Amino acid sequence: MAIADTAATEAQEAEDTDPPWMWEDTYLQVDVGSGYELFPDVTDYEIRIERNLKANYCFNSSGSLELVSLEPMEYRCTARITANLTTEDHFLDELINQTDVKLKLVMPGSKYIEMTGGKFRTVEPTIKPEDLIALRIDYVAKDFDHNF
Repeated sequence: MAIADTAATEAQEAEDTDPPWMWEDTYLQVDVGSGYELFPDVTDYEIRIERNLKANYCFNSSGSLELVSLEPMEYRCTARITANLTTEDHFLDELINQTDVKLKLVMPGSKYIEMTGGKFRTVEPTIKPEDLIALRIDYVAKDFDHNF
């Protein structure tokens, strides 16, 4: 099989000249039922939106399994946030009560990722709020939206 010269047919994408987004250019907002407000004292975060794929196989003519497609399944939307929370943060009460909340990552150029129907986990009710410093919080959402 000969390989054709593809230099003339390749799609050339323009080089991205926008500077990359930096940590200080982004921030998290949280809505605990009264509208979005700045998530207090965030020192680190990671947001993951995973598209789970299901592999579909069939038997080929030689009798072995062959991958024929990858079927999109449900999205899995998670966040891991590290924040310095104190007893004066009303957000801490919402966090411990594990109410449904919305979480929004706001980026330059009015871009955002909004996660909705979420719950916080890893906060145990036996922890005293006055002891929480640099708390790592896991968040799992039911859905997400973005404006890219």
